[in-house]
This record gives sequence, structure tokens and C-alpha cells, in this order.
Amino acid sequence: MQLNNFSGSIPVEIGKLVKLETLWLSNNNLSGSIPQEIGMMTNLLQLDLSNDSLSGTIPPTIGNLSKLTQFYRYDNHLYGSIPNELGRLRFLLTIQLLDNNLSGPIPSSIGNLVNLDSIRLNGNKLSGTIPSTIGSIPPELSQATNLHVFPLSSNHLTGVIPKDLGNLTYLFKLSLNNNNLSGNVPIQIASLQDLDTLELGANSDLSCLDQMVSLTSIDISYNQLEGSLTNIPAFNIATIEALRNNKGLCCNLSGLEPCITSQDRYQNHKTTKVILVFLPIGFGYFNARIIYSRIEATEEFDNKHLIGVGGQGSVYKAKLKTNQIVVVKKLHPGQSGQIFKVKAFFLEKGSIDKILKDDEQTVAFYWNWRIYAIKDVANALCYMHHDCSPPIVHRDISSKNVLLDLEYVARTFGYAAPELAFTMEVNEKCDVYSFGVLALEIPFGEHPPDFITSLMASSSTVIDKSKLDIPSLMGKLDQRLPYPANSVVKDIVLVVRIENTCLTEIPRWRPTMEQVTKELAMLLKTSSIY
Repeated sequence: MQLNNFSGSIPVEIGKLVKLETLWLSNNNLSGSIPQEIGMMTNLLQLDLSNDSLSGTIPPTIGNLSKLTQFYRYDNHLYGSIPNELGRLRFLLTIQLLDNNLSGPIPSSIGNLVNLDSIRLNGNKLSGTIPSTIGSIPPELSQATNLHVFPLSSNHLTGVIPKDLGNLTYLFKLSLNNNNLSGNVPIQIASLQDLDTLELGANSDLSCLDQMVSLTSIDISYNQLEGSLTNIPAFNIATIEALRNNKGLCCNLSGLEPCITSQDRYQNHKTTKVILVFLPIGFGYFNARIIYSRIEATEEFDNKHLIGVGGQGSVYKAKLKTNQIVVVKKLHPGQSGQIFKVKAFFLEKGSIDKILKDDEQTVAFYWNWRIYAIKDVANALCYMHHDCSPPIVHRDISSKNVLLDLEYVARTFGYAAPELAFTMEVNEKCDVYSFGVLALEIPFGEHPPDFITSLMASSSTVIDKSKLDIPSLMGKLDQRLPYPANSVVKDIVLVVRIENTCLTEIPRWRPTMEQVTKELAMLLKTSSIY
């Protein structure tokens, strides 16, 4: 019942639908409060009341929905506190309450939600005006060890960042900007090897760490930080906006004071490390999760495993203890003191094809995870095409198979570039085309041959992104998910516009994967779903 023009309040009689498993009322004009009777719908698995005009408080009877896995009430006018009863819902995977007027502390009972994969509370007025935990983040949240994304930005939180957040071993994005936090960033946070993005901007007085070598994106603007940032790679590629308005930072970045380094800082480190670059593309619990680990180079990495040589190191094919085949980049001596992070993408829930064909998994594979997966596939291909020498062509990109194997051939019908039918010449632009097909299949939930045919029929050279048929596109989105909020629709349209250029019939008019990743990075930097 989402995406209509329903108005008025939600009737109390809805509580009589005790056998209902899915209730989607998002993207309407519903107003009034959420009836207490909704707690009688004890068979509900999914509840989406997002992007309406609902007001009032979240009824505590929500704690009766013991089977609930998805809970969406973002973009409304809800106020009051988050009910403690929410902690009873042991099967919850996702909570999205962002962009409301919720206030008060974050209930410690949320720590009971051990299956929680994502919680979004940003854009509220959460604070903690009660006893000793005034405005602080409850350490009990650290018990939700499956969390991947944890945005608490733009609230009124104070106090320190609890060290127990270091228990969130799968966390890859932590957003705490625009609060009033102070104190040190706990050293336990530095042990989060999956942590890719850390946003701490506009807090009171946070002190940072130099051990967070896994970070690729960071924002610490408008704090009281000082000292050297040279040990964190993310700082060396950060923008001035992400670092400005601090006490006295030094960094190898134009616009900041340079740091004085010691040539022998790492002379005692004799173990050569490697970068593990590409594995099967996949998702942690339904997301493309990056796993970091250290692999010592041994006699296994001899020339018989050598794939190519790049400017910073040599690329090898290797087998892990799990028997997974991976591509490993061993950096040349002298690169950053021979200590590096190791990245890999892996499949925990099977291939994209398997997820999209399983209704239960598909519903949990929400819009943000899908866009994140598209970005990760693009990044991996960009590395293979532009950072390896000679460049590596994947040649068999599809939802069933994104595993790198240099012996594979392009045999997956529907993903192969049209020129292969005539030339049988495989190059990087064939990968670009296949990526475009896969990147459409992810939001559509199925292979989209008709949509691709209509795109290619519109132009024999360059597909005009501005002429994208938006109604047709939105009609193709996976109907098994709640219709996305307007802000997310905008993101999806922009992503699809980027993807569509990859499907141009003439190969030379297709973008490179480097161009694709840059466009996606610019989009996702301001995206509403991150």
C-alpha cells in the first residue's frame, strides 16, 4: 500500500489483522499518531511507516511484535523517546528512525538485539538528560555485534565514545559527527579492521588515534585536535574540509603544516606485508563488507603465481587457508614502511544471483546495500583495469559469477558485450558493459533484457543520461522491497544514469571503470543513504 496518496490516520482496527506478516504504508500522506493496537499484529515480519507525516510517539506496544525483522519509520515527525520495549525484538535486523524529532537517551535495551545489522538514528534530537549517562552512547550497544552501519550524526549526544564499540567487529561505517562528544577515541576502535569510514566532525573535544590504518574515509573537522596524522592513510587523501577547524594538525596534505618524519621509523619491521585486493564480490550479512587481515609473504609467492607488476608492487594469485582463490598485491620494499592493510571482498550469503532469487534474503538486501555493492564491484574492476600491469580483464562478470580467474571466458549469456558476437576480442570495455548489466540487475532484482534493449535502441553511440525514462525505471525496481523514500529514489536514478553509459553499443564511447568509480564516489559522498 506504499506510494499512494492515502491521507488521514492509521485506523485502530488495523490491530485486528493478526495474521498479517508485511505492512508497508510508506510514501503516503498519513498523519496522526501510530495506534497502540499495532502491537496486536504479532505475526508482523516487516513494518514500514516511513516517509509519511506521522507524529506522536512510538507506542511501547511495538515490543509485542516478537517476529519483527525490519522496522522503518524514518522521515516523519515522531517525537518522544525510543521505547525501551524495542529491545525485546530479538530478530530485528534493521532499525531506521532517522530524520524525526526523537529525543532522550538511546535505550540500553538495544544491546539485546544481537542480530541487528543496521541502526540509523541520525537526524533526531537524541540526548541523555538522565543520571550518570547524560547524553552518552550506552555501552550495551556493543553487544549488537552484527552491526555494519551505525550513524548517530546530528543529535545532541555528549560524553565519551564507549570503548565497548570495539566489539562491533563487522562495523564499516561509524558516524558520530555533529554531536557534543569529547575525550579520546578509544584505542579499541582502532582494532575494528572492517572500519572503512569514520565521521567525527563538529564535536566538542575529540582526540584521535594514529592506528586506524584501515580507514579510507574520515571527517574530523571542527574539533580541537592537534598533532601528526601521517600514520593514517585516510588523512593523506582527505579534503581540507574534512580536517579544517582544529587546533594544530600536521599532515602530508596541501593546506596543512607538513609533519617531520623519521627515516628509520619502521626500520625494525622486517615482515613484508601484502595487500589482498580482489575476491568474490559479496556482502557481509547482505552487504559488501571489506575484511582486513594480514598475510605474510612466504615461499608460496614465487614467479609461478605472478600475474603482473604494478608501480607499487607485484600481483599474485594465491590460495588462503579457507581454499579461497584471491589476488594478492605484494608492495615493493620501502612503501609506507612495509606495513599495509589487506582488503578482500567475500561471499557469506552466496552470489548476488542466489540472493536475488531468494525472497527472504532479497527483502533484507535493502536499497543502501545494493548501491554499496555496485560501488564495490566498480572499485574492484577499476583496480584490475588501472592499477595492475598488465591490466587484468575479468571477462565473466555476472550475478552468478564475479570471481576472478584468468582462465575464465565470457560465456554468460546476457552480460557479454555485443561486439563479442563479431570480434571475440575481450578487453576492458567488455568488462565495463558487463558491469552495466550487473549494476542494473541489482536494483531491479532480475536480469533486465528489455530495459537494456530499449536503452541501446535509443542511441547507437552514447546513451544520453539526461533522457532516462524515470517512470519506466521506477517501475522496474524490485517490487519485493518497500518503495524507496524520495531521497533514495534520487540516488538510485543518479546511479542508474551512471550505469547506463556503460551499455553504449560502441565500445570506445563507454567510460572507463576509473571514470565510473569517480562518478559513483562523487554521488555517494552526498548520498542520503550513507
